[in-house]
Amino acid sequence: MKHFDLSGRTAIVTGSTRGIGRAIAEILARAGAKVVVSSRKAEACEAVVAAIAKDGGTAIAVPCNVGYKDQLATLVAETRRQFGTIDILICNAAVNPYYGPLAEIPDEAYDRTMNSNATSRSNGASTISASTASPPGWSRPTSPARSGRIRRSSSAAWRQRRSAASASPRTSPASPSSSPRRPPASSPDRSSSPMAA
Repeated sequence: MKHFDLSGRTAIVTGSTRGIGRAIAEILARAGAKVVVSSRKAEACEAVVAAIAKDGGTAIAVPCNVGYKDQLATLVAETRRQFGTIDILICNAAVNPYYGPLAEIPDEAYDRTMNSNATSRSNGASTISASTASPPGWSRPTSPARSGRIRRSSSAAWRQRRSAASASPRTSPASPSSSPRRPPASSPDRSSSPMAA
């Protein structure tokens, strides 16, 4: 059963060869979208494309490591070459090379995480925006208040905040007795309720 119709739409899903990414790609294909299956390994991409085709959907495989801007450009160019316009971008690919307290994350692990999980999304969206002409009758908003912006986090600034946070003494949370919980002002008086003891 189709919950929505995406016929004629093209969707790129990064990190779509397993888990949540694959499930998203398969659901989009069932809804009628032409899906671009993408991850680092070509064989894994082809396997998902075959599964989507077997289920009656349309998909192509375009391997891409989102940490490299040239590969993102190839992903967009190949999608446009085979499917034309790009309507949907789902940035599911991500890495998590470090497990532990945030204040102790090594700089290398932080940079890799930010590059794959944040910067790649900005680069992907920017590449698509730069390579896609506006549809007929559509114009970009000119009002600064309505125009979208993509901001990138600064590694250096974040490290400074992290160092300051780790150097400052930790404060214990306030005890329950120091800030008693009060019922909302709009709470009804339950004393007269038949359920009151």
